[in-house]
Amino acid sequence: MFLGTSQKFALIVVVLLFVVAAMGKEKAALVYPTPEAVNRAAHAAYERGDYSALIACYSPKGLDANVDLAMMFMVAHEMPSMTLEVTLKVGDQSSTTQGAFTPVPEPSTRPARSPEQQKRAEAVEAILVKHGITDRAQKPEETKKAYYARLRDQVKDKRGFLLDLMQLQPPRAKKIEPPFELTNLKITGKTATGTLVQKEETGTTSVDISFDRVEGSWLISSVLIF
Repeated sequence: MFLGTSQKFALIVVVLLFVVAAMGKEKAALVYPTPEAVNRAAHAAYERGDYSALIACYSPKGLDANVDLAMMFMVAHEMPSMTLEVTLKVGDQSSTTQGAFTPVPEPSTRPARSPEQQKRAEAVEAILVKHGITDRAQKPEETKKAYYARLRDQVKDKRGFLLDLMQLQPPRAKKIEPPFELTNLKITGKTATGTLVQKEETGTTSVDISFDRVEGSWLISSVLIF
């Protein structure tokens, strides 16, 4: 049997629809039935340098917590290059940019940036602009908590924002040794808490962790520090 052009086109469309449907089912199947499962998945993603998979392990609350942490870090370390009016020095050159974070050192006391530091600052600025973070100045009456929340609320695509920041450093596989063990797990309805414990010869590291159950899947709702 020979198919005409229109029939061939229709057949291709049908095949593509089946492929898309299969991809959707595969994505939907990525459900973590227990807090332990998503914890293992997050650690595995980190170890193989898969930032996208790592971010997918966070609940909306977890995304907010990580964006807040990113804002805090940038205010403390990155944002001196983007304050209300800052002079950036590269060698004997200087330029002025407008608009953003406080508190920062006075320009006269700030050390000159290396070309690499300048490049990174420009990359961070591009990410801020891309994700619509334009209202950056801290208001005089604003608490730090309220300030970070206002910055975070300007980000519409929190997963994309975190991924862009993470990709400033090339992904690299890094084995967590010794591994963290999830202990003291307590599940209460759709939330859970626990403690990640890492035992080394020099001592023990303990980190609190929390989880949310969202649409049938357990996800991490706190900052996960490796």
